[in-house]
Amino acid sequence: MSTPATKKAFATRDFKDAGTSKAYKLGDEINAEPGVIDNYAAAGLVSDQKPKADAAKPDAA
Repeated sequence: MSTPATKKAFATRDFKDAGTSKAYKLGDEINAEPGVIDNYAAAGLVSDQKPKADAAKPDAA
């Protein structure tokens, strides 16, 4: 059984990977090596579920 070359996840917020200088916006689909996605997930930057557009917006009071 071989491991997949890439793994898919979605950005849970805007962030920039300091190591690669790649920037991602909330909801961007990210296809990267499984280790990269695992690192992003450990930092809380990605999820396997696409975030809802209004979930990240603060409530207007």
